[in-house]
Amino acid sequence: MIIGVSRGFVYKLRLVYAHFPININYHHDKQLLEIRNYYGEKRLISFYISRRLQIILSESQDKEISLYSKDIETLGLISSLISNACSINNKDPRIFLDGIYTAIKKADEC
Repeated sequence: MIIGVSRGFVYKLRLVYAHFPININYHHDKQLLEIRNYYGEKRLISFYISRRLQIILSESQDKEISLYSKDIETLGLISSLISNACSINNKDPRIFLDGIYTAIKKADEC
């Protein structure tokens, strides 16, 4: 609890895809995260992000979503919702690796 108050926490999610690039948009005014073209699907996956969370999208070579917050429960909830919504069911997970996975969990300066 003292770490959360003084420093905060960071979760970094990594986007992994083989054929269909995953597009992510974050609307700051609506506090809405949208995931498009996941596994070539036309449906839109959207998440409401609470005001306690800060999101930074990196558009570098390896796509990353950085989640910053003082509340570790909110971070864990949102990262697990995003990871579970972007998982492929009824297929071999050794072959179909597409998804959004939690790469780093650490205490950091917010």
